[in-house]
Amino acid sequence: MFNFTSPHFDIDPRTGFLPAQAPPRRLTGAHERWELLLDQARSHLITPGASPLVSEAQVAFAERWRRRVRKTPILSCVEIEKDVPNCRRAHHVLAFLTQFYVHSLPPRDAYLDPSAPIVIPAAIAIPFVAVSRRLGIAPIVTYADTVLWNWEKRDPDLPLSRDNIRICDLFTSSPQEEHFFLTSARVEIRGWEALDAMEACVNESMCHTPNPAAIAHNLYRLSRAIDDITSILLRVKDGLDPDFFYNHFRPWIQGADQGPDSPAWFYEGVDGFGLTLQPSGPSAGQSALMHSFDLFLDIPHQHSKSGLGGGCTRFNAALNPHNRNMDVCLPPLHPPVLLSHLPPTPPTSPIIVPMTLDPLPSSSGHPPEVDTSFNARMRSYMSQAHQDFLTQLERHSIRSFVDNYATQSPDLAEAYNSCVSALKRWRDAHIRVVTQFVIIPARATAHANRSCTDEFNEPIGRTPVRGTGGTSLVPLLKIYRDNTLRRFIFPWA
Repeated sequence: MFNFTSPHFDIDPRTGFLPAQAPPRRLTGAHERWELLLDQARSHLITPGASPLVSEAQVAFAERWRRRVRKTPILSCVEIEKDVPNCRRAHHVLAFLTQFYVHSLPPRDAYLDPSAPIVIPAAIAIPFVAVSRRLGIAPIVTYADTVLWNWEKRDPDLPLSRDNIRICDLFTSSPQEEHFFLTSARVEIRGWEALDAMEACVNESMCHTPNPAAIAHNLYRLSRAIDDITSILLRVKDGLDPDFFYNHFRPWIQGADQGPDSPAWFYEGVDGFGLTLQPSGPSAGQSALMHSFDLFLDIPHQHSKSGLGGGCTRFNAALNPHNRNMDVCLPPLHPPVLLSHLPPTPPTSPIIVPMTLDPLPSSSGHPPEVDTSFNARMRSYMSQAHQDFLTQLERHSIRSFVDNYATQSPDLAEAYNSCVSALKRWRDAHIRVVTQFVIIPARATAHANRSCTDEFNEPIGRTPVRGTGGTSLVPLLKIYRDNTLRRFIFPWA
């Protein structure tokens, strides 16, 4: 039996991928320093530093605040790492501090070579990488930081529901930003039934004498849940203005992979050397729930050489003992490998032996083939527990079972196809939302800068329209939709 809600996977039967208990609201003791810095940033850093609308007062405050961050003592995370909820809170706070620090900086051409890395101060970088290693998640603001670990119940006496939830920490303090993140949280809450239906299908298929009718019943449950999730997604339009999203909020959550000219981030002092990365920002592509649909239905999305802006994580050459004279560019899907396989060192540790960037060998002794697809990359921005769940689910796709029984049980194939259709409708909706909130505002901005082409889904000027996950958005989403359409099962064919 495959128990989806095993504690190892950090999935709750009532809340799905959301924690069963509301995350801690604040760190205490010495680590409250981080919370106070975040309070200051949220109160005063209103406009991204590169915006022409930023006020002189904010520029002055931002300089003082960043100086305060750099002078903050490097705090040990040894005790925090023993408590998972507080470790998640630490990752959340340090992630927000990192974003505020990076995106409150003035335009780079005003103070620095645009190609030089952005330095994340050791006071943030060292503990940030430490807690990231503990959680098996990338050291950048993630979907988990903004949604899964960032909520509380509106009424603590009532059960968690789509109406009884609020988002705690925001970058802009705007209800529009909260509505955006609440949309994802409501999708996760609705996802519990989808997980329950998938678990029932998997376990029934593993029985000695499986019942195709029972599996068909749960596949229809799954298709209805996906359609409900689509409806929730489309309601994001009800409380979010495209101009606000694209020009005022989105800049705060961008990562370092927004194109070939996007500077890398240097995590100062990590293991004595520092660590240079080019990570993606938070994305709905980092939701384990959405990945589970593709894995369960066996809808593959391999795009290793698609040219769709898959991005890369750049590592400082000093970290690679085999290539000391050059930087190396590896697919960014392996932050968990690169982080978890580094010796865990306390924040004040001396220089240690540099890490190797060679892929871990397979059982045959040869390096395994690296999957650089968007989905594979996004997994490295999930917690290790959710990554482990997806790895197990990948081995239990229901498609092969449906294929084997489709001829004798056409209703089963029809139920499976209903899920594929529902997922296709979700992808159509996703394309419409991305078009409204990213593509159209990007075109408007480009027109204002007199650099827009006539191609709706093509690069604007010389730069592709990228999501916070680092990809060229609409082309990738259309390929994912087309991949979904190819997975219908026709028992009569």
